[in-house]
Amino acid sequence: MQLQDLIGTIAPRQGWAWKPDPGGDLLIEVPFPGGRTQVVRLSRVLDPEQDEVVVIWSVAGDAAAVTDPLALLRYSSSLVYGGIAVREGMVVVKHGVRSAAADDASITKAIYHVGRVADSLEAEAYGHADRN
Repeated sequence: MQLQDLIGTIAPRQGWAWKPDPGGDLLIEVPFPGGRTQVVRLSRVLDPEQDEVVVIWSVAGDAAAVTDPLALLRYSSSLVYGGIAVREGMVVVKHGVRSAAADDASITKAIYHVGRVADSLEAEAYGHADRN
């Protein structure tokens, strides 16, 4: 699968702006109601068996802003797309898709839902300010 080609098809159809990151990731800006947007990042990594996986993730906010980590874990267990994690001091929503199994529908849905959850958490934590 050529990830950049796939995103080049998905993003314009969905009305999402996107660009490659100098580090090799792809950045997608997903718009939400109320003029909010959320940047969703796609990274390629290898799993323990050396199969390529696309990790779809988005920052929701500073981990220090979390006042009830157990509530966040309970919420994470209810998610169909993605889960909550902490990465470099930030709360992120992340989802993995094996590259060989990735297709238009699975990547589109994962990008949207990861972005939606991250945006919702960000809005709740920061009083609905759009931090991107």
